[in-house]
Amino acid sequence: MLVDADTHVASQKGGKRISCDTLIARMDAYKVSRALIWLYPNQREDEPCDVDAGNAYVYQSCQRHPGRFLPVGWVDPRRYSLPAIRDQLRRMKETYGFRGVKLNGAQNFYDLADDALVLPVIECIAQEGLFLAFHSDEGCNTHPDKVAAIAGRFPDTPVLLVHMGRRACQAAIAAAQAHPRITLIASGMPDLEPVATAVRLLGPHRICWGSDTPFGDISQTLSRFLDVCGALPQADRDALTGGNILAFYEGNPSVR
Repeated sequence: MLVDADTHVASQKGGKRISCDTLIARMDAYKVSRALIWLYPNQREDEPCDVDAGNAYVYQSCQRHPGRFLPVGWVDPRRYSLPAIRDQLRRMKETYGFRGVKLNGAQNFYDLADDALVLPVIECIAQEGLFLAFHSDEGCNTHPDKVAAIAGRFPDTPVLLVHMGRRACQAAIAAAQAHPRITLIASGMPDLEPVATAVRLLGPHRICWGSDTPFGDISQTLSRFLDVCGALPQADRDALTGGNILAFYEGNPSVR
């Protein structure tokens, strides 16, 4: 079973945005059974991201295509107050049934190391029993070292480190070595060769393939991923291309 661990959907049109129906069509074309989905983020600082509308559309997408999606919520501590985020988290968990929440300091324009802004939100997420997901890259706002620091403060909360740090892959792998509840998503990466290093150092069960659709292409990213992992046993390849993200997601249930 192929499960894509990184996709974005949007109800609006424009740019690279795609609807849940278009995502399903792409998944079906390449025999992808399920996909983890979250909202489509803003691309410019002057383009606000309507988190409430985006999360609602993720939920509606699951209702429209039962059993195909693994929904994850989104919060933006720069735009929303902490009381508003608490309300959003309760809605995500109790109404939508989401099991985790993503923070993206790159596209929402804040620093993960801004403790006054970020830590109260993460504390709320951890208190709700939801897992954390972070956009990660080589930039100063979202470097894997900053995700590692958060994971160290919240050792009982599972973490998805999305994009495996992009050009900071070694830091992402080191973060996962230091914090056993971090799982890496190999998506949106200019070079997938570090996946082989991650498998060697972490084992085959803490890395997941993701396409980053619509920013990436399902067929191309899967082909590149399998090229790197092709020498592994079939059971390990199956884990990397679907089993691991299913196990992570299903092992972190939300309580409605």
